[in-house]
Amino acid sequence: MQKPHGRQNPASVLWGHLLSKDSITPALARNSASSYNPSIPPIAPADKTGTSLRILLHDSQANLEKFSERVTQLTGGVESTRRQISTVHELFQRDREKLLEDVVNVANRCQSEVQRSLGTPAQAQELGRVGEAVAALDRRVEAIDKKMDLLHMV
Repeated sequence: MQKPHGRQNPASVLWGHLLSKDSITPALARNSASSYNPSIPPIAPADKTGTSLRILLHDSQANLEKFSERVTQLTGGVESTRRQISTVHELFQRDREKLLEDVVNVANRCQSEVQRSLGTPAQAQELGRVGEAVAALDRRVEAIDKKMDLLHMV
């Protein structure tokens, strides 16, 4: 199988190499079948499927380790970002409270300056009298309502 840049799949290269040596050795193996030499190991693996599976498992383990490292980095980044966001939130909260306090202080200062320059308003006494008159009228209306209720009962 050819890849786009002319490079072959590493597994096919490995098996091609092993099989080419394997095709040379059958004649030697037949000649030396009677004189088996245990010191020379076989060139090709006896279990090709098992070998392929071990290679695949090794590659999978390497990929999982890379993935695990990447996940660890990402979760560390998420935790760092979460801490920074909470710090920024606290700073904004403090600044907002300070700004609100400054605005209230300025408004109170302005009000006290206006009162000092104007003194007591001329309408303050008259407004107090009007409030008392309204309260007296309210009491009278209540008394009249009670009398009307008594007359309706009779």
